[in-house]
Amino acid sequence: MTTTSYIYDQAWPAEKRRLGALCLLYDEGTRRHLTALGVARGWQCLEAAAGTGSVARWLSETVGPDGRVVATDLDTRHLDGLGANVEVRRHDIVKDPLEEGRFDLVHARALLEHLPERTKALEKLVRALKPGGRLLAEDVVFPPPASDPDLPVLHKLLGAFLAGFKSVGADPYYGLRLPAALTAAGLVDVAYELRAPVSETGTPTVDFQALSLEQLGGTFVAAGLLTTEEVQEGLQRLRTPGCVLLPPMMLAAWGVRR
Repeated sequence: MTTTSYIYDQAWPAEKRRLGALCLLYDEGTRRHLTALGVARGWQCLEAAAGTGSVARWLSETVGPDGRVVATDLDTRHLDGLGANVEVRRHDIVKDPLEEGRFDLVHARALLEHLPERTKALEKLVRALKPGGRLLAEDVVFPPPASDPDLPVLHKLLGAFLAGFKSVGADPYYGLRLPAALTAAGLVDVAYELRAPVSETGTPTVDFQALSLEQLGGTFVAAGLLTTEEVQEGLQRLRTPGCVLLPPMMLAAWGVRR
């Protein structure tokens, strides 16, 4: 991710916990897709924008000592204890060079959606693949403000996140554009799947939404997107049990380099 476009702050005290909550929602589906792509012992893998390293750690165990995982991020403070066959690399996917034709697998989750230069970044990820290598990209599709029972404040919160994303050049619906983007980047056998997890307020499944709001609430208030009272109400509603709602959906798209 670039320093100018990422809306979240990696130095925020609870950022590792927020990223861990994202893993709780989406890691199981990611592992399922990677397994279906055939990740095996000895593979060379790139995990771009590795976050807390949960996927890199799983890849490390899957490819074994004869394989290798390169885990990159613009800020690597949350990447530790990932395994002897993991190289952690501070890396800006837009600006920094990346080996070409090296990897059997490239995976990037919740990366391209944040980059105004996402086409350039995707092309670089594709070039990093060996011929026959697989790329799995996963990006969000913002959900409708639907919940049971209905939470009127949810409509205002979603509007603020949409405006916040767009203000820094991020695309809250980029997941829907991934299949066409992978094809345009030259991959073949492109396929895709949308995953729609469900959160329950007052449980760990809602931590990703709650911590995202907690971090960005002040920014939204300063921009006039929410009031302080609306942020406080939103956090209170998310932390109170008794409601089911949709977190961001995740569209996974994958393809093969010729």
